Amino acid sequence: MRSFALLALAAAALTNLVAAHGASKSIVIPSDIRPGYSVARVVDAGEDASSGHQFRLLDTTFSDYFAVLSDGLVMSTADLHPLSERAVRLVVLDEQPGNRTERHSISLFVTDPQRLLRFPPGKCDSATVTENAVSGTPIKCLPGGSHALAALGGRPGAALRYALGGAADGAFRLAAAEDGDGGVSVVTARALDREARAHYILTLEASDGRATATATLSVNVEDVNDNAPTFDNGGEFHFRVTLWENGERPPPKVGEVLGKVSARDADGDKVNFRLGTPSGIAVVVPQTGEILLATPNPPPGAHAVRVLAHDVREPTLFSERPATVWIHVLRHPNDPEGVTANNGGVTSSSRHRIVKRRVTRAVRPTKRIEFSEADGGVEGRVVFQLEKETERETFKIRDESPWVTVEPNGAVRVKRRWDYEELGPEKTVDFWVTITNAGVGGDCIKIKQAWLGRISKGYSLHPKE
Repeated sequence: MRSFALLALAAAALTNLVAAHGASKSIVIPSDIRPGYSVARVVDAGEDASSGHQFRLLDTTFSDYFAVLSDGLVMSTADLHPLSERAVRLVVLDEQPGNRTERHSISLFVTDPQRLLRFPPGKCDSATVTENAVSGTPIKCLPGGSHALAALGGRPGAALRYALGGAADGAFRLAAAEDGDGGVSVVTARALDREARAHYILTLEASDGRATATATLSVNVEDVNDNAPTFDNGGEFHFRVTLWENGERPPPKVGEVLGKVSARDADGDKVNFRLGTPSGIAVVVPQTGEILLATPNPPPGAHAVRVLAHDVREPTLFSERPATVWIHVLRHPNDPEGVTANNGGVTSSSRHRIVKRRVTRAVRPTKRIEFSEADGGVEGRVVFQLEKETERETFKIRDESPWVTVEPNGAVRVKRRWDYEELGPEKTVDFWVTITNAGVGGDCIKIKQAWLGRISKGYSLHPKE
């Protein structure tokens, strides 16, 4: 009998050694909650009866108002108005496998709903702040645009303490609200970059020393146009066009798509394109970046065209550096003279070829002449005269223009009365002229090139408003 008693005492001592105190929680709940309200869970999810845990609510003064479920969830079972403005202590015994037990303590304070510490619902569910704003700029709550945030209720006479969480990168801080009601404002701690981070989830906590209220703030950083577009591919593009002088295929046509340039805008804005310098070889479609052939007779060789990119935004920002578009004009598919050398330069043979071709197919400088709308007010009037380099030169407009005609002697006449409002965004009259000199090596075609919208090599009339 004595040995059995000693064994029993040893077992009891072992049990006491493995007993431990579990989690302790402090919670404030309103007195108007209904039976079945979830108060707290004493253990993590999964640590329930299926894993060998058995929970039991120990008898205390107010334990009859509550119950614990098999998963460790403590819930109310009765009307709590009799407990209003009282402190309630609950103890849950957690019996675990291995003859181990834990005691979980829950300290409740049941208060009048009007005294419950809380943030007003919908006060600042979402907020905005402009990127690049100076440090100390308050976020603007939506809806309403208020800057101040203040918790309601709380322990009478207790000072509220606020804390901000979620701003792990130090983007925000708290400042005293300017309205003087004891609330706070969430302000920027530095200038924010939307392209680096466009959205923040912040948590604002208020504590009266007994209870804590938490509000979640969703802050969006508003974009400003502070990034110009940048070209892809390092800002250099290479396209080829073949003249098919061997007759295997038809020659290229004006408007043929040679390729496409592309650029990106870090602000996410739409990007448009334009030529940086006039070109008689190609034009660019502003909305798509497609490079189109602008002449049916481009001289063989390598030709550099500068293209700018700009965003469709106010203020408009242009690419810091233009793109270089190399257009390699080949006489036939195996023509080496239209291929550039390293570093984007033209090979010596192609340089020689370009000069050689210019002996028989030249390009004269662009003319830019400004007129008033009244200068084109009389149909048939000569507005200016094209200059001849030799007496044998004759002139002919290559494509029909609704505004002007060109006579063989170089006289440019008004075809239709000019209307400033109908001239398009550039307010220009652009046309191409073919100049034929029959006395030099047969018929020599000299083309002055232009295209609508932007001046290239050609004649352009600029009416003044």
